[in-house]
Amino acid sequence: MNSRRPRPQRPFADYTITLDTEKMTAGGRCLARADGKVYFVEGALPSERVSAAVTSAGKSFAEATARSVERPSTFRIEPACPLHFRPSDDFAARHFCGGCDWQHIDYPFQLELKKQILSDALLRTGKINLKPESMEIEPSPARFRYRNKALVPFAPSLKGGGDSGENVIRAGFFARGSHEIVSAEDCPLQPEIVFKIVCFVRENAARLGIRLYEEDAARGSLRHLYVRAAAGSDEILVGFVVNPADTRPESYAALAASVTAGFPSVRGVLLNENPSRTNVIFGRKWSTLAGCNSVTEVLSNGIRLRLTEGAFFQVNTPVAEKLYEYAVSALARPAKLLDIYAGVGGFALHASRAGIAEIIAVEENETAVNDAIVNARFNDAGNITFYALSAEKFLSRPPRPARGASIIVDPPRSGLGAEIIDGIAAMRPAEMVYVSCDPATFARDAGILAGKGYELSGIRLFDMFPQTHHLETAALFRLKNRVI
Repeated sequence: MNSRRPRPQRPFADYTITLDTEKMTAGGRCLARADGKVYFVEGALPSERVSAAVTSAGKSFAEATARSVERPSTFRIEPACPLHFRPSDDFAARHFCGGCDWQHIDYPFQLELKKQILSDALLRTGKINLKPESMEIEPSPARFRYRNKALVPFAPSLKGGGDSGENVIRAGFFARGSHEIVSAEDCPLQPEIVFKIVCFVRENAARLGIRLYEEDAARGSLRHLYVRAAAGSDEILVGFVVNPADTRPESYAALAASVTAGFPSVRGVLLNENPSRTNVIFGRKWSTLAGCNSVTEVLSNGIRLRLTEGAFFQVNTPVAEKLYEYAVSALARPAKLLDIYAGVGGFALHASRAGIAEIIAVEENETAVNDAIVNARFNDAGNITFYALSAEKFLSRPPRPARGASIIVDPPRSGLGAEIIDGIAAMRPAEMVYVSCDPATFARDAGILAGKGYELSGIRLFDMFPQTHHLETAALFRLKNRVI
């Protein structure tokens, strides 16, 4: 019997207000002004009039959620997913998925909004004036079913309410700003087979008596399901993220056998042990329950990439290919390339294929480095030297071969920051391509680079994440007064 009680509902609205929205902001919410305050409105589009529930308020700004749209934008459309947010007066009874936030926006307009968001960030934070109309954006070939990775939280719930209710399993995505799970039978951003596996695991976990992790009490076993579906090979990797204290290995061995029997494209089933009370999904310990611990992604140009458990790879494979190609082609045919935050080797392999003679790849994640070494062998790229170091350690004492190299950097969402930019600037590279998934940290770093003598010479956006406000940017910086 499950004694877990549901969390009390947080009041969704303190008061309502009618707002005329202006422009989209970096978090995917619309800006509006009223009564001397700036409002950030979820679920609204620019140039709409909405009745909004104010969910939090300070002296100069407030956060709100659209309850009804009195004057809709011509770019507003009906979301494809039944779990996507829709303006409603009945917030308490409805739960919306927090996985994507822009399905209600016509796709070409999504692209225009992303250019405007980046332009605003560059001007506000980096003091760089670059108009949206001067930017190019690479659309995603697929607007839906494009993701090659899913992380699906699992949790217990009570059917019928009360302590005597029947145990059922919730599996889906977190509601926005919450750890409450919105159960899902499908996700239009994922390949259809992904949620077939999710539903299969949900049913068989119940059959095998696997206990679901209860976050509040830090007890139970199954926390997340990890599914990687390689777009170019149809190979699939499945992983169970568990709390080891309440895990029976024989149950997961049986579940793994059922998954591989039911889905022939699954190459391997893994177990990840995460004992911590944390928002970090993966623990450090992985083991293989069935098959192998990797899939092979095959790009359209023939490049093959081994991806093992937990390795980072861009979630939209066709757009990732375009990103790799642009980043390398933007450089002025360098003899040497330094690839920092190299991951599994996507940029380095494309550089090798493009004829760059000497490549140094730096990556601190040992799993990714091992994948990258294998990938270099897969693709006959013998001109890549790998360093399993953090960017900070590498740049503190860069080896002699790195001098004079052009640079590609693809840092995490937190960006480069002043310390790493200082290390790069000390090497005085003539040019650098900066790949970013966060407009705010990119704009901050662009301003710092400008202060080091680097000017923004080219920029292209890549729609890696359709139906969301997230965007990917590749920007070329060149050292002023340096002939390349």
